[in-house]
Amino acid sequence: RAAYNGEDFFLDARAGAGKIPKCAYLAGFDPMMLGYEKKTSLMLAPENLRGVFNLAGIVAPTVLLDGRVAGKWKKTGKKLEVKLFRAIKDGERLEMEEEAEKVFGEGVRMSMEL
Repeated sequence: RAAYNGEDFFLDARAGAGKIPKCAYLAGFDPMMLGYEKKTSLMLAPENLRGVFNLAGIVAPTVLLDGRVAGKWKKTGKKLEVKLFRAIKDGERLEMEEEAEKVFGEGVRMSMEL
C-alpha cells in the first residue's frame, strides 16, 4: 500500500517490482493510460489531462520519461513530432532519441516543441 497526493494505491506484491524504463513511447489508447482514473493518475499531471484525453474521447499517443507523461507524439513517415508538456534535460532528450530509433526504426527524424 502506498499513499500519493492523499490517495491510497495498492500494489500486488506477487507481481514483483519491475524496472521503469527511462523512456517509453505509448500508443494512443494504451492500456497504461486507460487503466487508471484520469484525475488521480500517477503518470499524468492534472494540468496535462486535456493534452492526452480530449473531449471527443480520443487518447493521444504519449511519451513517458521515468514513468511520467512528458508529452505526446505524432509520426508521419519518418518524421516524429513530439509536443512536450515540460522542459527536458539533454540526457532525457538523448534517451528519447535512442528509444525512438528502437521503436520506430533507423532514420527517424525527431522534432520537439514545448
